[in-house]
Amino acid sequence: MARPLAYNSNTVLSAAVETFWRHGYSASSVAQLLAATGLNRGSLYNSFGDKRGLFIAALDFYYARYTGVVLQLLQHSPNPVAGILAVFEMTMFDLPDEHRRKGCLLVNSVAELSDNESELAERALAHLRTVQSGFAKALQRARDQGLWPRPDADPQLAADLLFQYMTGLRISTRFDADPESLRRKLRHTLHMLGLNTDPTPSLAP
Repeated sequence: MARPLAYNSNTVLSAAVETFWRHGYSASSVAQLLAATGLNRGSLYNSFGDKRGLFIAALDFYYARYTGVVLQLLQHSPNPVAGILAVFEMTMFDLPDEHRRKGCLLVNSVAELSDNESELAERALAHLRTVQSGFAKALQRARDQGLWPRPDADPQLAADLLFQYMTGLRISTRFDADPESLRRKLRHTLHMLGLNTDPTPSLAP
């Protein structure tokens, strides 16, 4: 009889996330996932249906665990520009090299699966879009607070550019692990958009 497993088991989903994150969806075998999660085949199929179902659950778990903190920074930092900088710092710059080189599971999944598993890629992209929306709201607050004095400032357009920049960086940081170089590039990008990045006050909500 298959060992029962709660669908939202943190232990199982954390192990699945780590496996998919390291190897990608296609290269993660069922045998690897069973070994990592401690499930047997019956438990895997009863709880998640198949490898695809486990991957969807892992994407959702990853999103809930990591993206909530990102949205908190974007929505509630007293200085929204500082909040944007803090998001990049937390998700890319201030990470151990090993972690940084894995990239982002959501970005990796979009890049890997867009051609042959479009539904899975779309699910990962939908999660990423919430960050894009968070950028737009933070930029609107920056304009309202006078931190973005350009008269032609367009929060949605700038959010699209920042989102594209972030996803591109998440791929490039797998090979370029110099945080200081990345920080300089980000600040230069924000200055090009006309955002005031200095000074950056406390980020406490």
